[in-house]
Amino acid sequence: MMKIAEVFGPPSGPLWKMVKQCGVNHVVGGFGGRWDKDRKPDEKPWSYGPLSRLKQAYEAEGFELAVIEARPPLTKAKLGLEGRDQEIDQVCELLENMGRLNIPVWCYEWMPVINWTRTSTAVPTRGGALVTEFDLEEAKRLPLTEYGVVTEDQLWASLKYFLNRVVPVAEKANVKLAMHPDDPPISPLRGMGRIMRSVENFQRLLDLVPSPVNGITLCQGNFTLMTDDLPAVIRHFGRQKKIFFVHFRDVRGTKEKFQETFHDDGKTDMAGCMRAYRDIGFDGVCRPDHVPTMEGDSNERPGYSSIGRLFAIGYIRGLMHAVYSEATKSSEKRTVTPVIRAIRAIRSIRGRSFPRIGRITRITRMIEARQELVYSVFMFLKFLPLLLLASLAVSSAHAETISLFNGKDLTGWTVDVPELDKNPDAGPSFVVRDGLLVSLGNPRGHLITQDSFSNYRLEVEYRFPKEAGNCGVLVHASKPRALSNMFPQSIEVQMHSGNAGDFWCIRENIEVPDMETRRPRKEGQAFGGDRGDARRILNLTDDSEKPVGDWNRMVIECVDREIKVWVNDDLVNHGFNATASEGKIALQAEGTEVEFRKLALTKLK
Repeated sequence: MMKIAEVFGPPSGPLWKMVKQCGVNHVVGGFGGRWDKDRKPDEKPWSYGPLSRLKQAYEAEGFELAVIEARPPLTKAKLGLEGRDQEIDQVCELLENMGRLNIPVWCYEWMPVINWTRTSTAVPTRGGALVTEFDLEEAKRLPLTEYGVVTEDQLWASLKYFLNRVVPVAEKANVKLAMHPDDPPISPLRGMGRIMRSVENFQRLLDLVPSPVNGITLCQGNFTLMTDDLPAVIRHFGRQKKIFFVHFRDVRGTKEKFQETFHDDGKTDMAGCMRAYRDIGFDGVCRPDHVPTMEGDSNERPGYSSIGRLFAIGYIRGLMHAVYSEATKSSEKRTVTPVIRAIRAIRSIRGRSFPRIGRITRITRMIEARQELVYSVFMFLKFLPLLLLASLAVSSAHAETISLFNGKDLTGWTVDVPELDKNPDAGPSFVVRDGLLVSLGNPRGHLITQDSFSNYRLEVEYRFPKEAGNCGVLVHASKPRALSNMFPQSIEVQMHSGNAGDFWCIRENIEVPDMETRRPRKEGQAFGGDRGDARRILNLTDDSEKPVGDWNRMVIECVDREIKVWVNDDLVNHGFNATASEGKIALQAEGTEVEFRKLALTKLK
């Protein structure tokens, strides 16, 4: 079950006691303050000594230090400036010391120069409480920072450099890296690009340097401005086990203009979010964040009113009890075993002239009291053979890779070219030349595998040898010529020069975050795969492809109803809720010559 935490630093004060009285046993810690009288001149706040004394100060009051939400200086690292390696060295020292002290999570962010920002910090809300507000139109009047314009590409490059340095250290220390989103999630801001501002960018983060320790701080107030379905986003990242820390808060408005709110007064389905955390099995900590300043409290530190925090803790605790009890009641309702039916039958004969009925009643009550144990043992014994078989299967399973192209001919493939129906002499669309599979481009059509596949990773190495042009790989292909008497029912992964990784829906459908932005449509158009629908979904990157004549490497991963695409190691698309999860694979002949030298499929399940 999720655990509630609060954020505060030593020395102990009234807030510590009030939070403890609310039943909170975990804390999120930071650096700074003059409380540490034993700190030596050469020690930094993230040195082992100060960090150890910080942990001891919390433990003395009965709190477990679960997260460090503070960072050594990182401006040079974020901007890729000279001196960044020294800053990254300090982060590595922090992670090593956290590992020694068994502090499991570090919350960091990638907002250069400007951290979380608001245009107002005293906007009246319910009952006269004060909240913060952001208005992009007001923010546009602010000048550039001293660093001028910084592009998103610069930030992605510096982030990859940073992660390549710190991820191995975090893995060794067993410390999870929980990236906080940009606040607000908008780019640019005062000339500064902001890259942690969308759901797809967070997926790109996870795929940038894959690791069990590379994950997310799911700050709800920011993520709810990125999507209309926050519970679905929680489940999306939760299935990947990438939510390491939660900021539980809410807002009202859009990312261009919003106000923070009481936890029960915002735009988000908070109960739906809590159910999502429950369903994904999240057992980390969450803390209430950015609360209103309530009557009788100071607004000197907007968003961190003591009274407001107590309200938030009570709200979250009540929501947790309600949501988690739903699952318990649902489980109990389903647990109607033969034992219980027997108990009910015995009860139905109470009062009749049967001997020793009192003793039977006592026995039935004992049986009922132990019904959960009986049911558990019964189910365990029932499924024990399957569990043993499954464990043997898992232990002996190995990923199997097959080549879809044998380098000699088109064995295993079927050619479907409509032009050949009326003109058999039109010439081939697909040939084998010098050990390469070549799509000549014309006549137009498809080369389709004879076998169907599901849950796989497909590695494709291809190039346009003469000129830029069009082609594609179609996955989950089924009915031939389902659209325009040409395209099989499928989801196309585009190879068109400059657009590699776009999705095209062909009588099938798939979703991505930010559908309105990534899937352009005209008024009245539906998101779908039929003629007239908005069928194209734009990829996430530019310039991932290599020049004409050079070989490109595309990886397509299809697992259940999700599809991920990489081009030359850049994650370029990630879709979910596909309407198909298996089918044939097809290559296109679509006007331009394309050469393939590798088509390798690895089965994942």
